[in-house]
Amino acid sequence: MLTGDRLAFLKGGFVTLYGRFASGGKPVFWGEYGMSIYPQCDAEMMERQRQYYANVLEMTERSSASGSAGWWWPGGFRQGENSDFGVTNPDGTPRPAAIELSKFAERLKKSQPRREPDTFFVIDRDKHITGFAGLYASLSGDYVTALESGKSLGLKTEATGTTSADTPLVAVGNTACTGHNPPKYLNAEFNRISMNGHEVSDGSVVVVERGKPVYLEASVGNTAEATWLAPRNAIKGGVYLGAVSAGTGPCALSQPIRRFLLTRPSAATFSLTRRTRRPYGPSGWSPETGLSSAR
Repeated sequence: MLTGDRLAFLKGGFVTLYGRFASGGKPVFWGEYGMSIYPQCDAEMMERQRQYYANVLEMTERSSASGSAGWWWPGGFRQGENSDFGVTNPDGTPRPAAIELSKFAERLKKSQPRREPDTFFVIDRDKHITGFAGLYASLSGDYVTALESGKSLGLKTEATGTTSADTPLVAVGNTACTGHNPPKYLNAEFNRISMNGHEVSDGSVVVVERGKPVYLEASVGNTAEATWLAPRNAIKGGVYLGAVSAGTGPCALSQPIRRFLLTRPSAATFSLTRRTRRPYGPSGWSPETGLSSAR
């Protein structure tokens, strides 16, 4: 919850920054912020509400958030909640907060595109038992200082810009990666498995005709930071979709796959691995397809 003076509100921009980083650059939207003026409901409370909106709107603008929506428009006593969050009076006339919103909207029409970062904070969630809350507590103050000095800010980790060949071999929790624990910067998920054009799930049974070909397709997503390398372009660190079935070998990626992108290699029983490095992602997942009788 954002409270305090203008600089305290600007700390919220670190949330915008992190949301954009963690999502791979998706829009960040601030919703349902606001301030109740009940029960005082006088000019002093309306001015405090206006200042609250001014602080939030400055934060969203300077952190290059993609949008915001306060709570809420019509004013008046709300039964059950005992509140009045409205930015207009019950008769429809604007309160100071609504006028502030109008001014901000005009300013947004003249705003410039978001600048590329010239200063980066290197982050490590695993250093904090509270995860992002720990990051926020340790870095939001430095974020505001840098912002006020005119810097354009971004976030990165020690794995930013790395690939499956050279990303640090560290496990979740900043422990040694042994092959029996999850790598910190390499991960994957199976989005869909289909057999002969029909989507299947864990435990599905598909009847196939003996002697006829069986076609399997897996939609696999890269959910971590390091880019997967296609084996044909990599001496080491090439990513394969591992297949565990008689006469079936690993299926190589045909192209590099960046974070949050999908690929569709084919195989039989699926897990992800890199040659010369550790396996990662879900493994051992396989629909019951009767492949041994369908080869």
